[in-house]
Amino acid sequence: MKTVRLGAVMLGSMIILYANIRLAPSRRAAGADAFKVKRENLVLTVRCSGTLEAKNVRTIRAALGAPIVKRYVKEGDPVAQGQLLLQLNDEDARKSLLQRSSELRTARADYARARKEVRVQKNLFKYGAVPEKNIEDAEAALNAAHNALDAAGREEKAAEETLAGARIYAPIAGIVVKDFLTDQFMTQAGKETFTVGTLDAFQARVGIDELDLAKVKAGQSAEVSVEAFGEKKLAGRVVSIAPEAERAAFAKIDAVIELPDLRGLSLKPNLSVDARILTGQLDGVLTIPVKAVTLRQDGSYVWMVNGLGRPEQRLVQLGESTAERVVVRSGLQEGDVVLLPN
Repeated sequence: MKTVRLGAVMLGSMIILYANIRLAPSRRAAGADAFKVKRENLVLTVRCSGTLEAKNVRTIRAALGAPIVKRYVKEGDPVAQGQLLLQLNDEDARKSLLQRSSELRTARADYARARKEVRVQKNLFKYGAVPEKNIEDAEAALNAAHNALDAAGREEKAAEETLAGARIYAPIAGIVVKDFLTDQFMTQAGKETFTVGTLDAFQARVGIDELDLAKVKAGQSAEVSVEAFGEKKLAGRVVSIAPEAERAAFAKIDAVIELPDLRGLSLKPNLSVDARILTGQLDGVLTIPVKAVTLRQDGSYVWMVNGLGRPEQRLVQLGESTAERVVVRSGLQEGDVVLLPN
């Protein structure tokens, strides 16, 4: 009797397990939305991100490292072209210029003597008073004096430019967009001091993934979203693509998107942006949502509703895609219903 009861329990368990397996797709379908496969025009885009740049800006670098004597502006101040922004201590630069000017005067005198010596040796050789080698030696000395004179002239000019760099002026009219010195007491040669410009024209600098580079060309339209301003989108155009990639974890290529209409937004440099570059359009193609696709080692699959109204997993061949849609090359027909996970 116990054996019969145990067999009945085991049989019942097997029936329940079998039913659960059979009903699993139906339960999955119950937790999914349905999408009817249809033909549509698919706009192809490349997605990328980057930052905003003010177009009309100039960054000024220090010509010398020196203590700061006086600041005339701070970040955000309006400035006129040619306005004095910063005065540096120029004592060392003046001493250097005096030294270089003295060296140049000496080089000029040496050159003049070397030229005279060549004339003297040629005259003496003409009367047989000296061998021809004296002329050759004099001409070699003249050539060396000429090279020294050129070098001294360049060094004096560099010293003049360094001294002039002790006074930093605004190269264009606008505002002080960035003060790199903040609370520093001296500059370093070659380092940024100020960025000056206007905030009435902007462009987006974005990074194109190397796998998408072949799709992107100058002149293509783009749609740019500035994260700080939510859903507002700005129309743009790709104006340039960098000649080489920047290496990080993955290679990216800089591209610049011009933004002709700012739609009244109060933009700032370095704000984050997302962009979609329009690379083409496919007309009348079968598409399904990307999220309907399951990728496996043996291919791409979707859950669809078969002729009996039951969910069935179907192998599909896919083509081009956007962030939301993907083209179906085979495996589905127009009017088929695929299931989307919630």
